[in-house]
Amino acid sequence: MNDSPSRYNIRFQLILSMGMLSLLIIIVFAVNLFGSLRMQMLSKEVIEVDIQLSRVAHNIAITTLQCRRYEKDAFLNLNDTTLRTNYVSLWQESYNDLERSIADFNTLATTEHDRKQGLKWQEDLSNYRDAFLDVEQAIAAGQITTSATANQAMTPFKDTIRDLTDSSTNVACSKDEVAYTANQRLDAIDINLVRMTAVLGLVIILIALVWSVVFPARFVRPLVALQHATKRLSDGDFDARVTLQRRDEFGLLANSFNHMADTIKTQVAELDQTAVVRQQNEQLQALLDLVQELETPVVPLLDGVLLVPLVGYLDSRRTERISDIVLQTAHEHKAQIIIMDITGISGIDTTTVQYIQQLAMSLQLLGARVLLTGISASVAQTIIALNISFQDITTYGSLQDGVAEVLRHVVHQRPSN
Repeated sequence: MNDSPSRYNIRFQLILSMGMLSLLIIIVFAVNLFGSLRMQMLSKEVIEVDIQLSRVAHNIAITTLQCRRYEKDAFLNLNDTTLRTNYVSLWQESYNDLERSIADFNTLATTEHDRKQGLKWQEDLSNYRDAFLDVEQAIAAGQITTSATANQAMTPFKDTIRDLTDSSTNVACSKDEVAYTANQRLDAIDINLVRMTAVLGLVIILIALVWSVVFPARFVRPLVALQHATKRLSDGDFDARVTLQRRDEFGLLANSFNHMADTIKTQVAELDQTAVVRQQNEQLQALLDLVQELETPVVPLLDGVLLVPLVGYLDSRRTERISDIVLQTAHEHKAQIIIMDITGISGIDTTTVQYIQQLAMSLQLLGARVLLTGISASVAQTIIALNISFQDITTYGSLQDGVAEVLRHVVHQRPSN
């Protein structure tokens, strides 16, 4: 067996997974920052619309004043056909500019109030245009001959054109103020948002990076302790123990290891220092495979004797794999006695008991005698409550009792000198 560590060991895999988590957090942070910047851009666009509306409203006010100016100049020079025609032409150009400006305002308008204002301006402008053209036609026909008469004819519509001038000026000032205020608030919000996002992102990244180092170290620490204890035990230090105060599979595995080490130490102290006893002790040390070979839960104990320590939670995947390995190993070793230790099983339920019963029956069909160890009072009560029988299977309260029974059986069958 190759004892060199794999490049893709548990520590590396955990660091890689936590690194990927950190990368994901960085991506989320980047997306959040991008979203904030995008919101800022959209807000700027909204403010830009108000600024454009303000410019158009200013242009409407200026163009309205130009129309009123050319209107007065045309009426003051109504007896001079050349001048009057020139001022009417200038009025028409200003009117066209005013009409385009109002159309631009309606196009840019995003609120119902602005749309209504633009429609009212169009209506006022249309009435003003009709009145001016009617007066111009009357002048051309000789019906109006003085400036006073022309101004008097326009009097009913002067309030309309003045209202257009005043309202466009008010709208321009209002849009300027709204845009300025919104821009100031947006700048403040954007600065605070970017700062908060940056600080939060840095904190999350720092936590993720620290956790990517701390969590793998905490996860691997019990495995390192088991590895060191296994090496000490394999080197002949039978006082080697694992100290783990954990309520998970690692804690169960440490308890099973310590129980196994106690059994080995007791049996080594009782056996004679003969060649046969030393050979048996060497075979007993094969129990170390429980820790070193976690994927192979079958430990050769003596010639024809196998130990099957069941540890942790037995799901369908593990039970199928364990059954295949146990049955194959029992067949290859021509096992006569098999010790099944259930001390380390996490929880005993109907499915678990049925699996143990089926595995024991399968081993009996191979011709092996099955000893079931690790039967506590609570486990015994559970088995009785489930009404499941272990016929022809000898049970023991502890692994030590089962191993002792096997050793007595071996010693009894050994030829006497």
